[in-house]
Amino acid sequence: MNDHIQNLIELLRSGNYDDPSEKIGLLAAALRENGGAESDVIVMLLKAEQVPLRLAALDAAKDRDESNILEAVRDLVKDTDLRIRQKIV
Repeated sequence: MNDHIQNLIELLRSGNYDDPSEKIGLLAAALRENGGAESDVIVMLLKAEQVPLRLAALDAAKDRDESNILEAVRDLVKDTDLRIRQKIV
């Protein structure tokens, strides 16, 4: 995982940002660029406690067919946050 991705993850974990949608979009784009992040990084973020990290990971998981990513996305169907469930649909 490169430093840019790690910095965005830490920023979203800390909750120290003005516009979460901007940071979510930046992280999702960073996870998708250059062929995409490793599947275990996306799975880790899909299981993160922080909703913004799960939202970014869902965006990055689009068009990915690795079984571990698909399983983690399926688990989010029952997520407690409505935004997560809506993004899956």
